[in-house]
Amino acid sequence: MPKEANHVVITTDSTVSQNRNKFVTAMMLFAVQVIPNVNIIEQNYLETGHTEMVVDSMHAAIDAAKKI
Repeated sequence: MPKEANHVVITTDSTVSQNRNKFVTAMMLFAVQVIPNVNIIEQNYLETGHTEMVVDSMHAAIDAAKKI
């Protein structure tokens, strides 16, 4: 991460078990406290029903290749 970056934006889906839980929140709080230049971590959630991300297709391709 560039040293001049002080505002980090994370975009995630709304999955409670993966992105909306106390562990993710605690990790972001820890990062703000420990990484000197980071002052803000903003987490944006994709709108329900519109949660497909580019990385999803990559994960699907990896899973399909592992099954062969």
